Amino acid sequence: MSPGSRTATPAAARRVPRTVRRLVASRGSLVRSRLALSAVLLLVVAGVSTGTGYRVSKSVLGNGSAYLPAGHGIAHANAAARQPDAQLEGSLATGRQRLEVVQAGRLLYAINKDTGVVSQVDTSRMTATTVVDQASDRGERSLVAGGLNAYVVSKTGTTGSVALLGPGHGTGRPIRLEKKIVGQVADSAGTLWILLADGSLVQVRGTSLVGSPIDVGGDTRLLLTLLHDRPVVVRADANKLVVVRPDHTTHRVPVTLPAGVPIRVSAPSESATAVWLIIVPTRQLIRVDVDSETVGDPVDLGPSADPRYGDPLEVHGRVYAPDDTNHQVLRFDAASLTKADPLPLPANGSGNVELKVDGGWLWINDQYARVATAINPDGSSFNIDKGDGPGLGAGAAGLPGQGAPSLPGPALSSTPPTPDSPPVPRTVPNPFRPSTPPTRAPESVAPSATARQTAAPPAAAPPPAAPPPAAPSTSGPLADRPTQPLAPGPLAPRPLASGPLGGGPPAAQSPAVGPTGPVAPSSVGPGGPGPGGVPRVAVPNVIGLSQTEACAQLRSKRLDCRPEADGKGGGATGSVVDTDPPARTSVQERYIVVVHYRDRITVPGLTGSTVAAACGTVSDLGLTCVQAPSGLAASAAGLNIVTAQTPAAGARVDTGGQVSVTFPNQIAVPQLTGLAADDACNQAKAVGFVNCSGTDIGPAPAGQAPATVVNQTPAVGTGAAPTGPITVQYYGTAQITVPDLTGMSPAAAQAALTSKGLVPAPSPDEVTNQPNVVHSQSPAAATAVASGTQVQYVYEDAAPVPLYLHKRAGDPFYLLSTEASVAGYSNQRSLGNVFPASSPGGGTTAVYRYRCDNVCGSGTTYYFSMSNVASFNPGWVNDGVAFYAYAQPPAGASSIAAMFSPGDSSWVWAVDPSSEHDIYAGRGYTSGNNFTLGYVWP
Repeated sequence: MSPGSRTATPAAARRVPRTVRRLVASRGSLVRSRLALSAVLLLVVAGVSTGTGYRVSKSVLGNGSAYLPAGHGIAHANAAARQPDAQLEGSLATGRQRLEVVQAGRLLYAINKDTGVVSQVDTSRMTATTVVDQASDRGERSLVAGGLNAYVVSKTGTTGSVALLGPGHGTGRPIRLEKKIVGQVADSAGTLWILLADGSLVQVRGTSLVGSPIDVGGDTRLLLTLLHDRPVVVRADANKLVVVRPDHTTHRVPVTLPAGVPIRVSAPSESATAVWLIIVPTRQLIRVDVDSETVGDPVDLGPSADPRYGDPLEVHGRVYAPDDTNHQVLRFDAASLTKADPLPLPANGSGNVELKVDGGWLWINDQYARVATAINPDGSSFNIDKGDGPGLGAGAAGLPGQGAPSLPGPALSSTPPTPDSPPVPRTVPNPFRPSTPPTRAPESVAPSATARQTAAPPAAAPPPAAPPPAAPSTSGPLADRPTQPLAPGPLAPRPLASGPLGGGPPAAQSPAVGPTGPVAPSSVGPGGPGPGGVPRVAVPNVIGLSQTEACAQLRSKRLDCRPEADGKGGGATGSVVDTDPPARTSVQERYIVVVHYRDRITVPGLTGSTVAAACGTVSDLGLTCVQAPSGLAASAAGLNIVTAQTPAAGARVDTGGQVSVTFPNQIAVPQLTGLAADDACNQAKAVGFVNCSGTDIGPAPAGQAPATVVNQTPAVGTGAAPTGPITVQYYGTAQITVPDLTGMSPAAAQAALTSKGLVPAPSPDEVTNQPNVVHSQSPAAATAVASGTQVQYVYEDAAPVPLYLHKRAGDPFYLLSTEASVAGYSNQRSLGNVFPASSPGGGTTAVYRYRCDNVCGSGTTYYFSMSNVASFNPGWVNDGVAFYAYAQPPAGASSIAAMFSPGDSSWVWAVDPSSEHDIYAGRGYTSGNNFTLGYVWP
């Protein structure tokens, strides 16, 4: 079936959700008449999907419509119908809990600000699914959306976290931030900017931190917003605004602000031209133009006994500021700051007012008020009934003519409308325009034959003819603007675009919400209305014109202009280099065209960069880099690093203008006199000099320390290249007499050497039985040496202990031990002095004990040897080191003989020669297995 021949069937009509059907049932013939055409549009233009729920075309719901918190749920408010198209099934809040709604691409999310629960709304069924449960930090959760990304920002005391929301599931892995979060905004690319309490600005894109933190400076009153999709930080105590450029450098705009008082900063807006500040106690509004660095005169907001304001918002040349104290929204012209009559708010709401821009319209909404206000790009306002969902109460509370305070605009007729007598739209004229009737009415397009076969009601008769237009006013802030007719709606028949309802071939469809305006550009040429009957126009070619001429030409085509300086591209200063969207693109009237022009170039901050990088940046911007070497670097690391620039960072210069960078190309020579000769050249090399040498100028005179630098070239504080020669001069070393260390303790020897400027070199491995006594040294005593010479002194730091011979009671079996008493054995005698297993003496060798249990004889037999093996024969076990003795006989040492008795299978040990040795030999300890075990001190 072709789009042009599709018709609505009863089965298809039954697939419209219950929420929409309830609206029809509760509104009587007026709503049924309005929704009949809406149903046809839903079925024919967008197409009704099979199964439960419905799918709505953006051309129907995306133009002058928004999802708004409504009581305990969400309503999709339609400015054209002055009522909701659909309402959420169920509730997301109770009592007076606060809801916040954000949209990321096609995904809609809501957060209960009091519980922290985050829900994803299926807009085809208007049902909600919880994606983030209630948490302990619920009082500090926020939703932020930009581009196609939505984030959950959690604040817990002095830390915070950020998590990306995903379709059909909860969040990605949270990104933990170890600092307190004081502000967050998301730009159109989906990047989330987080302002931390220490003055650092971090970026989150998707599930990752990107780039390095940007230091905007600390402050006790930090505020964050966006202007032209760039972060702007208000440092109230420092009296400045910090603007982050696309290259992540910063530009500071001075602004004088009172100390210690609360300040509100404007919310991000695509069409904003400046940053707006409200000084709460003084009830003043201030305009800050960050491009021209100008601060406007304060504007009085009017009397208020206890002033409380929300964040101001600039939309389509007008500034809106919620006045919570007086329950109204203040309005000003953004250019002239002329004040219009405020918009009163319904009396039955919560008092918490939300300003949001959606579909190019401004929406003013109190969650618990029955009525919201929509303001179109032309400035006209419309009261929107949000329905009778839960939490809004019964009846149209707050609507005119129903017992509640009236909102601005004509009251609805008390007589139900008929198809032949359409009701009068409840609209509020634009307060910034002369009271002139519309100069032209939208042209009607006859429906096709196929469209007439649908179940739509008879076409409404056209409204009464408007009086002739009055002469345009020549006064007022916007007197030069042409008057635009109010956007048509069901109460005043809207022209239809060609396509399924227009009788011709279907026109190319473009998204209803574009990146810079209410409807994105289309490839369709100009000459006919776009979706919803809004006229379209082709973007003119303004490249090469001055920015002022380009914006004037765009406005003459009923397009809005947002100039943006661009440091790249050719052309003279002030000339346009391109537009977004480009020339000949078909867009709706009032579309915001971004004009990139070659404005005076903002000089970036160059200090800290290398000269090469700085001049590269300057050249890329179309400026001329002038190198001005000056000053001295403290070390080689500071060579060719920019230390100053002219003009300063943030200054503006014309294309081709000069930027001078100052940098050091020499190193400052450090102070070297007074240092030791070796240390002096090491110090010179440490700062980057590679060619340093010392010169000995002879013996030191009396009173002059030798080997100490007394002169240097170049002089301290002068500059030199890293390869330049550095020369130091010093006197030769004076002679010192080495003291006699023999007989001293090691500690006394060390002190004696140190006191004379000599270096102690202890050698604690002397072969001696006198511990901790110096017996030799080198150089010898009385030798003349240079200061700092090492002097070695030799001593033994381990003390010898007695070696005892023990005999087992009743048996001819013996044991050697450094212990005087061994259980089961009797101490026979001491054989001399050895070194214990824990402290070997200098020149000694380990003696190992071997044990044989009940195999080599009755009981346990012991054997000692300087050989270290696991076992000599089966049954013998190596018990480890028993003591240390000498393998070679030092002067004065005694020999220990190991003697074996074949008859007793027993070993015994005795000093050789000695009477004990002879006795054991007489008893048969004369085997050929006898050997010298080692040497000990007597």
